Amino acid sequence: MIFTILLAAVLPAAGCHPINAERIYARDLAAAVPLFSSLPPDFPVGYSPAPGWQRTFHVAELQRLAKANHLEGAIAHDVCFGWAMSVPDPDRIVEAMKKSLAGRDVHIEIVDRSRMPAPAGELVFPLSSASVRSSAPVLWRGYVTYGDHKRFGIWASVMLTVKGTRVVAVNPLHTDVPIEAADVREESYEGPLQAIGVVADLKEAVGMVPRRPVGAGEPLLENLLDHPRDISRGDTVEVVVNAEGAMVRTAGIAEESGNRGATIVVRNATSGRRFHARVEDKGKVSVVPGVAAGLIAKDQKS
Repeated sequence: MIFTILLAAVLPAAGCHPINAERIYARDLAAAVPLFSSLPPDFPVGYSPAPGWQRTFHVAELQRLAKANHLEGAIAHDVCFGWAMSVPDPDRIVEAMKKSLAGRDVHIEIVDRSRMPAPAGELVFPLSSASVRSSAPVLWRGYVTYGDHKRFGIWASVMLTVKGTRVVAVNPLHTDVPIEAADVREESYEGPLQAIGVVADLKEAVGMVPRRPVGAGEPLLENLLDHPRDISRGDTVEVVVNAEGAMVRTAGIAEESGNRGATIVVRNATSGRRFHARVEDKGKVSVVPGVAAGLIAKDQKS
C-alpha cells in the first residue's frame, strides 16, 4: 500500500497535459478543451501542482469557469495537468558537472545517482556542494531548474580523477604574512577531488597572504588566500588628525588589519591610548570624525 502511494506521488497519470510554469493558464486549458481558446492566453486559471503530482479540473469546475467568462459549449471530460517527469540521464549529469569544473582535465565516473523522476529543465551541480577532501566516491548534490526559478534536488555519487598542476608550500606559511616565490613550488598532480579548489599557478600564490598557517608540503587552497592588507596588525602607521583647523601627524601601532576604507583600532605609539581610525592608504590612517578633537586635546595635555 505504501509503495503504491509513493508511485502515485512521482508518476503523472497517463493522459495529463504537460505544464512548464507555476500557474496553469488559459492557453493550457485551450490545448485540452478548445472552448477556452477565446480567452487571453495568459489568463491564469489555477496553480500548478508540485512536480510528480497532478492538478485535475473536473467537468463541473470547467463548466463554472466557462460560464463565468461567458463561454458556451459542451465540456465532456475532466482535464489533468502535470509536469513532464523523467529520471536524469547520466550523460547530462556528467555534462553539468564538467560545466562546473570549467576547463579542468577531469575524468568523471558515476557510482550511483538519484533515480527519482525530475521535471524537465537545466541540470546544475554547483562545485561548492561537492567535498574537496575525500578520495572515496563523492556525494555531489545538484538540482534541476524548472518553472519560474524553482529547484528540484538531485544527487550523484561520483569518482573524480583530476589532472593538472598545484602549488604546494616549500616552507611553513604564516597567517597574514605575504607569500614569497621561495616559499612555494608547482608540482604535477593526478588524483581525486582534492585538486579542485587548489591553487594551480605560482602567479596566483606569490604576494598573497594565507588566512591560516600552511605546513610545508601542503597544497594551497584558493579559498584560504587573501590579497595583502594595506595595513596589517602590528604595523607602524602614520596617523593624521584633522580637527578645528589643526592637523596633527603622529605614529601609531595598528591593532587590527584592514584595507582602504576600513575602520581599525590603532594605539598611539607614545601614550598607548587606543582609538578608531580609517585606513587611507598603505601605512596611513586618519582619525575617525568625532574622535579627532578629543584626541588632539588629550595629546596636547600629555
